Amino acid sequence: MRVLMGKKSRTLSWRKLSGDGITGGEAHVNSGQRSRLENAPASWRCGVRLFALLAWAVSPAPAQEDAARAGFDADWEAAGDSEYADEPYWYKPGHPLHPADAATITTLPDFLAERVLTPSRELGSWTALTVDPEGRLIVAGQHEAGLFRITIPQGAEDGSEIRFEKLRGAAERMGWSHGLHYAFDSLYVTVAEENDQTATGLYRLRDADSDGQFEESQLLLALEGSGEHGPHNVITGPDGESLYMICGNGTPLPPAVQKKRPVATEGVDHLMPRGFGRSTHTVAGWVARFDPDGSDWELISAGLRNSFDLACNRAGDLFTFDSDMEWDLGAPWYRPARICHLVSGAEFGWRPDAGIWPEYYEDSVAPAANVGPASPTGLAFGYGARFPAKYQNALFVCDWTFATIHAVHLEPAGSGYRAEVEEFVGGRGLPLTDLVIGGDGALYFIVGGRRLGSALYRVRYTGEEDVSKVQSGPEPAAEEGELHALRRELERRHGGAPPGGVQQVWPYLDHRDRGIRFAARVALESYPVSSWRERVVEQGGAGTPVNALLALARQGGSEDQAQVLAKLVQLPWETSAGEVQLRILRIAELAFARGGEAVEALGLKVNHWLRPHFPSSDSTVNRELSRLLCFLGDPSVIDPVLELMEADLGDRPALGSGYFVRNPKYGIAVKDMIESAPRIERMHHAQMLLWIKDGWTREQRQRYFELIAEALAVSKGGHQYREFWERIRELALDRLSQAEREEFESIGAEMATPLAEGLPVPEGPGREWTLEDALELSEDGFRGADLVNGRKMYAAAGCIVCHRFRGEGGSSGPDLSTIGQRFTIRDLLEATIHPSRAISDQYRVVLLETGDGRSFSGRMLSRDENAIRLATDLMRPGKSLEIANAEIRRVTPVPVSTMPSGLVNALNHRELRNLFAYLIRSEEVEEDREP
Repeated sequence: MRVLMGKKSRTLSWRKLSGDGITGGEAHVNSGQRSRLENAPASWRCGVRLFALLAWAVSPAPAQEDAARAGFDADWEAAGDSEYADEPYWYKPGHPLHPADAATITTLPDFLAERVLTPSRELGSWTALTVDPEGRLIVAGQHEAGLFRITIPQGAEDGSEIRFEKLRGAAERMGWSHGLHYAFDSLYVTVAEENDQTATGLYRLRDADSDGQFEESQLLLALEGSGEHGPHNVITGPDGESLYMICGNGTPLPPAVQKKRPVATEGVDHLMPRGFGRSTHTVAGWVARFDPDGSDWELISAGLRNSFDLACNRAGDLFTFDSDMEWDLGAPWYRPARICHLVSGAEFGWRPDAGIWPEYYEDSVAPAANVGPASPTGLAFGYGARFPAKYQNALFVCDWTFATIHAVHLEPAGSGYRAEVEEFVGGRGLPLTDLVIGGDGALYFIVGGRRLGSALYRVRYTGEEDVSKVQSGPEPAAEEGELHALRRELERRHGGAPPGGVQQVWPYLDHRDRGIRFAARVALESYPVSSWRERVVEQGGAGTPVNALLALARQGGSEDQAQVLAKLVQLPWETSAGEVQLRILRIAELAFARGGEAVEALGLKVNHWLRPHFPSSDSTVNRELSRLLCFLGDPSVIDPVLELMEADLGDRPALGSGYFVRNPKYGIAVKDMIESAPRIERMHHAQMLLWIKDGWTREQRQRYFELIAEALAVSKGGHQYREFWERIRELALDRLSQAEREEFESIGAEMATPLAEGLPVPEGPGREWTLEDALELSEDGFRGADLVNGRKMYAAAGCIVCHRFRGEGGSSGPDLSTIGQRFTIRDLLEATIHPSRAISDQYRVVLLETGDGRSFSGRMLSRDENAIRLATDLMRPGKSLEIANAEIRRVTPVPVSTMPSGLVNALNHRELRNLFAYLIRSEEVEEDREP
């Protein structure tokens, strides 16, 4: 094996190359282990998996068994114990520092996983991978400079020569990357992480003298966004003559992108009660097309959260794997990670905080498949792989957090696609970042990210099925073929629309196929509103296409919204299907959200039209009826909404297939969902009732707060699930008189928001604890500590107010449930005694100064174009303050944690010792909790 580093080269052995930063890995067969399960009937497989999940949830394996099951080597260093000691909580990855041995990887039957190369940590934590025209691999890391090229000869197996080299010239100034793509005789590189050498943005590298190195570097597009929600990957477009780039929701759309398909409009787009921010159209999480020289940028799709990569199938359709927000698990606006078809003009509805669109909104694009909790990274179609036909046509997608490569099997469905998802590769210790199909027909993937150790793996097929190259995917049925052709014809009118198109797209606005309706509406919105407004307004109510009203609500002014509502109330509600009713309700929402004073007079008329139909037998229609009727302030809906709240005894959102067990850090919230189902519908309706201030009876108020308290006591969700409930409760209390507040605030207080005055008091006497003094208490490993008293001290020190621990406590700070597994005792003590030494941006204090001289400090909960919402009281995390942007003169980050120092100074040495023993060994008191 030959390793080239710069101009130096020497031949090294295949098996041990650690001296030069590379280790070769033996091939380990680990396929076919699940064949009996996979070949069993579907119903039996489902039962076995559910039983296994429940057994795991209620009876965790001992540590030794768990480690063996996970395939961890005994000498592996756990990420977070030392490497991440100075990093904030949210950055600790839940993966071991070192990549998994191939023997611990599970594959489908007849597939073989091999670890090909293991670079030293000094060569970076690899996050981007591509193939050049000669079939060589190029990789880049997340936090370091340098691009590396790997040459694997055809048919290379154990003992073959593999060349590894660090590229010179312009490539030496590249790195910090989330995307590499070789096309048009150029290497396109996204620099995504801030550094002191190269600005963030998209670069084009070229080898001008054909010597195998890149002499030229050109910044094609400067981008303000950076980090893990910044610029991501680039691919060649469906036409073979352009490129497409995808960026996360932390990347503002740059001014260079002037052309926009109608994904970008102005105005409020989602009715939200006060305290939850205003949801407006956004282009965060976007895809743009451009020419190879970096010109002619055009926005194609928007409203994604944080898709890392995209891929194009043979039919010319684009796909991505979009991420969820794991903190929102259990909230009604939570959406799982999903496979998205990036149609022209697509809007996917990601918004900050609770403003996320549900997937049934007519002006958004529904996913091809929901996958479940995941952290999506690289993806690629299996074209060119020496795999059976099914897997040549599969879309392979990586999940970094839960260590899985999914094979996504897409089939035409209507004008779009449906998808079936199966695990292709999995195993703990696989923080997957990117993958490609190599020139030898193998699938190559890399692991790394967040400074974890990297490795290059190869997956080959070893079975006997035919692996001849497949030239096409599954043929769509005749109807699907016609619908796909019609959708593409309508999409050709997006953006720069040809003359006379309104007449041609009009018949398709209410087509039975949602994708056709979407393409037709985007085409209509591509024309000036003045060219089709009159047709919408003058045509009879029942004869007006519903989606024409949607287009006018989206693109029209405030006066147009009154016309939209006037037409809506003429539509036949009783004879409309539930899907049509949802479209009508979405249009009404937009009209009220954007109409302002122009639509106020129509509120009573719309209320009289809708109120007889609430509640509906359709729970989704009930959600939107509840939203509108509560917004309109009708107190007659309070009782039926309370009944809907009470009827919700718990449900679970899509949780995937148990992959979360591979990451104890991020998987704990999902485990909570298995053990205690959240009250999703209850939270939605409780949030909607915040709109109704007047008309409540005392009994209705009491029932409302009791239902909230019950949900807090018995249900769990993601990191912010409890915080959302506490926010709703606090906002509801704020609407009451002082006397009413005193009456209802006590309902379920012991189960709901923990208050400082209600906490137990330590015996003391306390002292000003130093790190050195506290460390002395742990020298005997906490032998003989009183864990029951430690649980009491967890409350007495105020930890319970902001931190959730094994299902108890608040959620304005990090969840501490697995803290004993992830930190040394020194780390725990230091973070408690000196909380400001390492601060996540999410928990940093900001100082806000207003124009009239006032100042406020606290944790910034949200910020939009109208206001900043600030949590100012640590001991009441559900209480917040909203300040209009027009009043704010300056916002300054303060290098201080929202967690104050000195919280443990009231504890004596025995109480402090018991507290930390409890944090580390709390499972010993799970069966012996105090009443």
